Amino acid sequence: MNAIKIAVVLGILVASTTLIPVAQAGIATSTVDQNGTKIGFNANNGSASKIGTFDFNFPSGLAGLGFTEARIRLSVQLPPEAFGDLAPQIVFAKLGETNLDQALITGDAIRTDIRISYNLFPSGLGIVEKQTDFINLTGAQNLALSAILASDPSSRLDAWLVSDTLTAITVPASGEFLDLSGPFPIAVVTRYNSTLDLKFVPEPSTSIAFTGLSLWLLRGARSWSRDRNKKSAKIKG
Repeated sequence: MNAIKIAVVLGILVASTTLIPVAQAGIATSTVDQNGTKIGFNANNGSASKIGTFDFNFPSGLAGLGFTEARIRLSVQLPPEAFGDLAPQIVFAKLGETNLDQALITGDAIRTDIRISYNLFPSGLGIVEKQTDFINLTGAQNLALSAILASDPSSRLDAWLVSDTLTAITVPASGEFLDLSGPFPIAVVTRYNSTLDLKFVPEPSTSIAFTGLSLWLLRGARSWSRDRNKKSAKIKG
């Protein structure tokens, strides 16, 4: 039995380092300067503000990864009525998409359940930096997000803040304020940035394949042990 265990352990170690690159769980993070572009949305009944183009690094590639949660930090200006079902949503889109209405139909963009609410701390009428908690991604959102990332060689995507009904929403690229610390007021320009975090895990198929390999190695080790015992018995006889 000890020989079987050793064979299985050695086989799994070899497979995990050479034969099968097993995907690992983790969090992919990207921080970029905010874009500031604003377009009409939902037949111009609402609006969409481009947050930025985020790029991610997956050392082992996207194959075998499932995206389970996402969160975002951004600087935004919202009207007080932007809460609940009226709070704007985060939309992920393929690089360069500007017709989000069409992209959402064709699958080149996907709505998420991440909403940026006016009453998300801190709240205020001016430009406020807000960060969401990690929000779950559905199976359909995971598949669409994977396809969007896979469509670009550098695993990039565009993130937008969209509202079907509100137009007074801004994700600014920069802001200007007066510095009153000196003897004379000085206009200071601040660049805003945003951070997008994607939480991922190995897809079930990857785990199943690795489990299957382990069972195959175990069966092989047991068969080898039985054959060896039979040969040993014949020699003694």
